[in-house]
Amino acid sequence: MAKISVLPGEVDFGVVTIGCCSKTFRVCLYNTGTAPLTVSGITPSGCTAEFKVKNTPTLPKAISAGVPVCFDTQYCAQQVGQRTCSLQIESTDSSAPLVSVRLKGEGTNETSHVDRFTQVSGQEVDILFIVDDSGSMCEEQDRLAAGFDYFIQNAKVWNNDYHIGVITPNVVADPVIGKLNYGDPKKMPRYLTPQQGTKQKFAEFTKLGCNGGPYCSGFSGACTDEQESGLQAAMIALSAPLTTDTGVPCNSDGDCKSNTSICPDANACPYYCLDGTCGGWNKGFLRDNAQLEIVVLSDEEDQSPDRPAYYIDFLKNIKGYYNVNMMHFHSIVGQDPSTCSEAEPGRRYLQVSNETNGVKGDICASDYGPIMEDIGDVTFGLKVQFFLSRLANPSSVSVKVNGQQCTTGWTYDGNSNSIIFDGKNPNDPCSQPAPGQVIEVSYEMLCLKE
Repeated sequence: MAKISVLPGEVDFGVVTIGCCSKTFRVCLYNTGTAPLTVSGITPSGCTAEFKVKNTPTLPKAISAGVPVCFDTQYCAQQVGQRTCSLQIESTDSSAPLVSVRLKGEGTNETSHVDRFTQVSGQEVDILFIVDDSGSMCEEQDRLAAGFDYFIQNAKVWNNDYHIGVITPNVVADPVIGKLNYGDPKKMPRYLTPQQGTKQKFAEFTKLGCNGGPYCSGFSGACTDEQESGLQAAMIALSAPLTTDTGVPCNSDGDCKSNTSICPDANACPYYCLDGTCGGWNKGFLRDNAQLEIVVLSDEEDQSPDRPAYYIDFLKNIKGYYNVNMMHFHSIVGQDPSTCSEAEPGRRYLQVSNETNGVKGDICASDYGPIMEDIGDVTFGLKVQFFLSRLANPSSVSVKVNGQQCTTGWTYDGNSNSIIFDGKNPNDPCSQPAPGQVIEVSYEMLCLKE
């Protein structure tokens, strides 16, 4: 069956000066199905002339698996205030023949701006572990659990507000696919926070066993051992409906299933009653402003159906494609078969780690402490990247920390439109602002033309 995936699903152009344009944002269409896919329409709906769609393909356009078709979008402000509209993508995907991409932009008369931030300890971080539970993984799970103290030590120093969730690469057994803690209501909490984040609790979460989990016996052996798809499992775990919070109050799962406004078919309802509202099993784990770290532990190659480039695109778009410090994919996988024959090379996982500046560890190592410490160094600590609310003219950017003018210790990154402190000198506020210190960034807004 043909299946279309559109990344990103929403484009926010930000705040733009009247008479100027935003930078362009690329939208890509993927064929993630098994049959040929044809796109027959890319049509603005409810859009003013301020929204531009450029470099669209000649339609109809056939899309091959693994070869996306992309086009550009832009917002050129003509009026003060927020504008929204959508692009309607029409294709031969019978399950979703019309897919909508939301566009949003805001016009302003401002030509300069000042952003102020207060450095805080306790930066939010969401960490998703993908732990292989196949027949050869018991020792590796033990090593992962033993490395917890090395991983978490910086979180304790900086009082990070973390969520730690665990899934398996199982995409065969419906009850567990992408679900934290096997989707088991008897294994609570669904994810760890600093209040429960002990070494013992982490071990309970990550020592999944090595028989493919509790749901594999009914699948004729076709469970994790036969289709270890960590990239696909991560995508499912971090997508609707698993991440959806409907906001509908409830007292039991039955309240969600019987509510036809969110579950037209009670037998196919994807929602549970969690923390007083109906939502997907993973709701609450992924937070909008939190850094996202993903760690895979597997001794076999990823068998997800699409090319790594698709999953890289998906993962980067969760936090914004250019916000490189907000998402990393770390791999503890097989690397060199000549030095360790016990694990297949995890080349697909390593490709994703390379593209997201993640840590790459060898699953054949006898001690995962150093690997976990390296991942922890990336994951936890004080915030060093601050995203500006308007597109800045690079030559005009000025930074102060607690009133002190900073001429060194930071850089402006145009791709992510952010200030990044180098963190080389923790005693210098211009290199690493301390908790409670105020960062003030003033700049002229960049005026791009169509």
